[in-house]
Amino acid sequence: MVASRKVQATDGAQWFPLTKMEDAIYGNHRPAGLESRFETTQLSATLQYLQRRATEIAKANSWVHGRLRLQPKDRKLAVWVPDTAEVFLQVIQVDSLDDITRIASEANCGTGKQCLEHQLPIVKLRVFLSHRAPSQLLLTLSVCHQVSDATALYALWGMLDPYATVEALDMKRQSRDFWLTSASGLPSQAKFVYSLLCTDSSPLRKKRKIDQRKLTPLFHTIRRDWIQEQKLAHKKTKDAPFVSTQDVFTSWYMRTFQPACGSLVVNLRHRHNKALTNKHVGNYLDLLVMNPADYASPSQIRKIVASSGAASTWNMPGPGSLQGTVSCWHSLYKDVQLPHSERLTHLPLRGGMFCLSSAPNSRMAVTLFRTSSTDVAIMGFAPQMKDIEIDNMEPLGQELVR
Repeated sequence: MVASRKVQATDGAQWFPLTKMEDAIYGNHRPAGLESRFETTQLSATLQYLQRRATEIAKANSWVHGRLRLQPKDRKLAVWVPDTAEVFLQVIQVDSLDDITRIASEANCGTGKQCLEHQLPIVKLRVFLSHRAPSQLLLTLSVCHQVSDATALYALWGMLDPYATVEALDMKRQSRDFWLTSASGLPSQAKFVYSLLCTDSSPLRKKRKIDQRKLTPLFHTIRRDWIQEQKLAHKKTKDAPFVSTQDVFTSWYMRTFQPACGSLVVNLRHRHNKALTNKHVGNYLDLLVMNPADYASPSQIRKIVASSGAASTWNMPGPGSLQGTVSCWHSLYKDVQLPHSERLTHLPLRGGMFCLSSAPNSRMAVTLFRTSSTDVAIMGFAPQMKDIEIDNMEPLGQELVR
């Protein structure tokens, strides 16, 4: 059974308190977002459909109109949902659908601190149109990271498809019966504490500006044949007959750039508490921290992930203070198509998570996502190294262009 926090109602409005962890950790994080470009044969009809569907989604999920505020009674951070709804979907004319700066500023929610200070929306659904491409539209969705991780983002995104069911997501925060990390076993917990105290991406360290010229941007497809080759190779071993796409890429990424320790972001839904599902909005994430001996092979990563850290053994971190982080969105993918339209691209939203400036105290972070039901790609960055060239990286396929 999942115990939820109490929701307060004042003058028709509702308050959904955030967790202490969300208040303490996620205030400066960039929002999660998605964007898809469509070619449409009947633009007016497609826009009318989107307006109807957006209204249905907002009716079932009134919290999408919310703002971050401090509760009057105890000054705790919460999502305040007014009793009067705003227009959820906004259509914006831009000079060009390739105007990255304009679209990024209009489409993204901002950080939690920005949303609180300026009373910005915690969810933004936007359609961008341009006279330069009269038969195209760019659809974007952004969710403030202090309010939820990418699970709610993909759940809302999936409802935009005409064949999907519009569902109510649960905004009430669920109690979490662990402190800082839910990883099993002392070795995993010790590695987590080390990463928290001793790495350059630690939230406890003094923030310092990273020279972006010393980072290697990674925005590429992952070769399907490479993924299959890696999985087949490990299928023949007794160690771990099954390894996932996440396992083989994480091992390669960490071994290539050799951080002192590597972190894999884990979704706790259906894992830590079986009653916690993808319908629960919030930041239900954890980190499994792995040292070089742990990320040396996909099979070892699989053992640690499958056991929630219990299979981790005592071993030493690598030299230096570099921490690498891999986040996985590809398992959340929803295939959204629109009436009278053909989807041309599907990517993480420009200017949101995993752009070069998204983590000011991190030098190595990447996310796996899907550009389609069959293709996996990455977006992120890593430190530049003299002996490593992007063109020679075996798993990387085509560089993605927005």
